[in-house]
Amino acid sequence: MRDRLIHSRFFDVAGPNGAGSSVTSWAGGLQAVKLSGELPPGWCGNLTSALSHRNIGIVRGFAKRIVDHRWIAEFQVQSAAESGTGLSDTNYLSLAWLPPPPAPPADIELESYYVDGSPEAGQYLFLEVHGYDRIGFLASLLDRLGTQSLVPEQMSLETWEGRALDCFHLKAAAGGPPRPETALVLAAMLESLRVPAIGRC
Repeated sequence: MRDRLIHSRFFDVAGPNGAGSSVTSWAGGLQAVKLSGELPPGWCGNLTSALSHRNIGIVRGFAKRIVDHRWIAEFQVQSAAESGTGLSDTNYLSLAWLPPPPAPPADIELESYYVDGSPEAGQYLFLEVHGYDRIGFLASLLDRLGTQSLVPEQMSLETWEGRALDCFHLKAAAGGPPRPETALVLAAMLESLRVPAIGRC
């Protein structure tokens, strides 16, 4: 009973398998969303896809898998000014559990990227991308990583002056470190999204 009371104080919303969430509203239309506990495989893709469909963008954040399917995550989100979408009635935890309907990933453009599959990266494949920010950028990127059978174990997200600056530690979807050739395949996919220097603003 005591553990349940502590849990209910910490989270605004309690979900399946001990997962929980809390939301703090800030000035300027920002909300800080915290998720913690057991979350389903693909939860971040579910959440980011649902937010993009609601015209809600992720300004910055992080997520890290602790053990098994247990995660800690915090995102700062903001609704697009012209969308009229309210944040107050958004149940972020439910969105994380609900797979989105199948759809092609949104078009995104990368300015640069860095892939490190060397032994120094340890059991992960490290990815850093700099891209032209838009609502749905992260959802599209996660979807494309999924087609390469890659899932994030940890991510750090930032936006600055219209650019998305995102870092990921990736593992194979089946578990364990990605195969050595995966870095080359991933780099080729990312290169297809890169905007040539002559076409940049």
